[in-house]
This record gives sequence, C-alpha cells and structure tokens, in this order.
Amino acid sequence: MHAATYAAATTDRPQAAILAGAITAATAGTWRSRVERMAEEGRSIELDLSSVYEIDTSGIGAIVFLMKRLRMAGSSLRLSGLAGQPRALLRSLRLDRLLSIAEGRSAPSLGGGRLVLGGAQ
Repeated sequence: MHAATYAAATTDRPQAAILAGAITAATAGTWRSRVERMAEEGRSIELDLSSVYEIDTSGIGAIVFLMKRLRMAGSSLRLSGLAGQPRALLRSLRLDRLLSIAEGRSAPSLGGGRLVLGGAQ
C-alpha cells in the first residue's frame, strides 16, 4: 500500500522524504516520481530511510538518479536513518563514498516540504 502526504513550506532548509518498507523495482517508480516533483522546486532533499528494511538495485538506481538530477540543478541529496540491509548494500557498492549520508538513525531536519511514502510491506 502506498500512502503519501505532502505539505509545502517556504524555507531554505532541505525538504524531507520519509520512505518506509521495501524500495524495490515494484515501489521505486512510485516514490521516485513524487520525490522528483520535490526536486523540481530547486531545493535539496533529505531521504529518511530509517523505516526501510530492504532495497534492491532498482531502488539504488533511483537514489543515484535523483542525486545526479539534484546536483545538476545545484541542489543536493542526503540520506539519513540507514541501517540493516540498505546500509550494507550501499557500503558493499561503495556508494557511501558517493552519497551524502548522515550517521546515526536521527530523524531528518524537516524544514521545507515533507513527503511520507510507504513501500510494499
């Protein structure tokens, strides 16, 4: 089930997208299109992955695509809340050297908009 809420605010702080469940080929397209709309606003995005228990190569690809798109627009992507399988996969692919990753499982600093998406459970 995919649940999404979004509330915009005018601020220079990053927008936050909170992802939950599994980020796989079946779910990556749904959240990616919504997060891309946030990117079109020209602000940086923080992805809170603390409730993500699984990620596959499609999910990794969507994150890398989003990071490149934001960089081209002069913005940035930051990941927070990484643990378990998602953290292990990013490290094994050495993407922890490419992506900005907040250490620990703290919640993102919710400044701008906020998007909450639930993946497949």
